[in-house]
Amino acid sequence: NHLLGLGKPRPFDFLLGGTLVRSPLSTLLAKKGLSSEDVVELEYFLVADAPKQDQDKPHKDWVSSVASSFDGLLVSGCYDKMVRVWAPDGSQAEECAGHAEAVVAV
Repeated sequence: NHLLGLGKPRPFDFLLGGTLVRSPLSTLLAKKGLSSEDVVELEYFLVADAPKQDQDKPHKDWVSSVASSFDGLLVSGCYDKMVRVWAPDGSQAEECAGHAEAVVAV
């Protein structure tokens, strides 16, 4: 690609009958009851880029639950017995203490 002046190659994923192909095609055909003589339609699409960390939300312990709202607020429940509310700009808007146990659902 470098010598030809081409861009970086982009990987593709494939679907067979709505199933993501993650094994040899022959294995998936057998699981679907198809033979190698059958005509099949493969759908291909660009692999999604890996997510990039945008903003770090520090917590003192493991985060056990997360919820979001239409207005961009993010709420996190944590094993440190705290609920935190995050503003759309990434700043911490509220910190709610007083839970006797880990917050496992918000």
